Amino acid sequence: MLGVKVEFLGLNDKTATKEDLRKAMSQYRAKEVWASSGSHKHHKWVGGVARELFPDCMLYSTYENSDLHVQTDFVLAPSIKELDLKELALTCYKSQLEKNKVHFDAVLGGCEYYV
Repeated sequence: MLGVKVEFLGLNDKTATKEDLRKAMSQYRAKEVWASSGSHKHHKWVGGVARELFPDCMLYSTYENSDLHVQTDFVLAPSIKELDLKELALTCYKSQLEKNKVHFDAVLGGCEYYV
């Protein structure tokens, strides 16, 4: 749907280190990279490592726990094409939408909804 091949790194959230992530991500070569940032430790790792390996990486922000709004020094401004693509992708992500409905509802209309 998004036009990309999905691959999982096989890292364990509880035991993997930032260096493990760096090693796993270093095997990739990409023309365009989008990576998370934000308040969650693992999201910060992904964004930081992606910026090290792919200097032109586009970071997007995520939220954590009860803080539903992103905490960054930039604002994500998706194009109409990107908004349409995100809406399409969200229709395939119903389990997450149902599990975190309060989060999606709270940020509906803001850039946080599209990350």
